[in-house]
Amino acid sequence: MDQELIEYLKTIGFSLQYAKDLLLGKLRNTFQSYWSTTWNGSQITEDIWISDLASAYNRDKLMELGITHVVTTVLGITPIFPENFTYMNIQAQDIPN
Repeated sequence: MDQELIEYLKTIGFSLQYAKDLLLGKLRNTFQSYWSTTWNGSQITEDIWISDLASAYNRDKLMELGITHVVTTVLGITPIFPENFTYMNIQAQDIPN
């Protein structure tokens, strides 16, 4: 990436790290179902579960548990099964501090 583009991205609020994280999220969104869909969810309350991204790709388990709404907090992720669940996507960047 040339320096001029990096400087432009900084002026509009994008850092190189943000661009990398966004690309990684988009790649995971595309390929996660090929890597793993193993269920790793934990029940927090009767109606709330927390899990990792692989679990969010396990449509059968989500449906079996009666889950209807999914909240994701990964930069670059889009709804995985929009025909089956209602989504709220929070485009969050995991950064120190």
